[in-house]
Amino acid sequence: MEEETSFIDNDDGRRDESILIPIGFNPDVDGPRPSGSTPNIRRDAGVMKRAYTLDKKDFLKRKLGVNINKGDGPSSTIIFDKMKLTVNKAGTKINGATFKDVKIIISKNGKMIYSADKNKESVVNEYKELIRKARIEHSRTPAAMVEEQLERQNLDTPQELVDNVLGNIIERMDDELSNQSEAIGNSTIITENELRELRGILNVKGNSGKQKIEYLEVEKNHWKELAETERTAGREQKALLYEAMADMAELKADEIRLRSNERPKGPKALSIVEEEVGVNDLTRFERFKKWAKENIAGISAVAISVAGIITTVVMGARSATKKGARATSKFAKAVANLAGKVGPVLASVLNLIAKVLGWGAKGIAFLAKNLWILALALTYFLYNEYKKKK
Repeated sequence: MEEETSFIDNDDGRRDESILIPIGFNPDVDGPRPSGSTPNIRRDAGVMKRAYTLDKKDFLKRKLGVNINKGDGPSSTIIFDKMKLTVNKAGTKINGATFKDVKIIISKNGKMIYSADKNKESVVNEYKELIRKARIEHSRTPAAMVEEQLERQNLDTPQELVDNVLGNIIERMDDELSNQSEAIGNSTIITENELRELRGILNVKGNSGKQKIEYLEVEKNHWKELAETERTAGREQKALLYEAMADMAELKADEIRLRSNERPKGPKALSIVEEEVGVNDLTRFERFKKWAKENIAGISAVAISVAGIITTVVMGARSATKKGARATSKFAKAVANLAGKVGPVLASVLNLIAKVLGWGAKGIAFLAKNLWILALALTYFLYNEYKKKK
């Protein structure tokens, strides 16, 4: 007889003690802590440990080995809409899941398995078929592409990391399109008609992403053919110009693919993806977490927490930088001001970070690139200060 259950939508109360995210501290956007509230370094400095939410995605990934997202396609959407997680009578742990109000996944010997009840066989089979299709849907998404690269490095793929990488990739592609169009527009050999066609690539018309991509594919091939013709005729400058136009069309098509939750295809877009996975702030944090757990067992939790503070501040500083020098300065001052509201040990950490942020973009780059060095140095400093007080 199956254990009595009740439904839940997300949280089972577990906490992932190694993930650190900003909570309530974004001085550039939100301003300082609300007046009259009690100083709270965990909230203000953004190092409150994240309540780990065992949601449907996490349940599928951790318990069934199925990595999909809602919105990957029609099959994944049905799964997330029609599946509900269940807990035991005491409400202390997840013990399975229902699909279309039929409990098809149960806990047995500490593992999640499909129900063998003959009366549920048709629903179980329908669910398994949807899972099969959903896996295919997910494999076609840019999120899967990022996950594959992270997994090759033996890194975890938390959703916030994947989302951050994808968001940064789109921003970088937009910047690249802007830079390329400016360079082409400044060319001394481009004609007014070619400039109009360039604007047509950047502001492509169409009722859907598919239509826009199809148009841009035609444009790419058109400019490639013209480039070959010009090169054959010995007009190398024009050939290079037309190749740049073809590259623009290809990159714009890939930007639209990303925004439509499809994988990019062109070499330029793929190189941006690979580079961003490598340099992303949260990727660096994941690498440090992995190294810390394997090499400094005794103080790894402290080191990861310190690295989390640095990562949080770096990401906040990058966001402020996009708004200009004034916002960046304001952010650095807010970090320094916060240091005056906490204990002397943690204040030393925040003051150091604030000073480095005062270097502007160079400071942000330094903090990100030297994350592991700073985290280790600050960890041992904190550890020694703690021992002095014992």
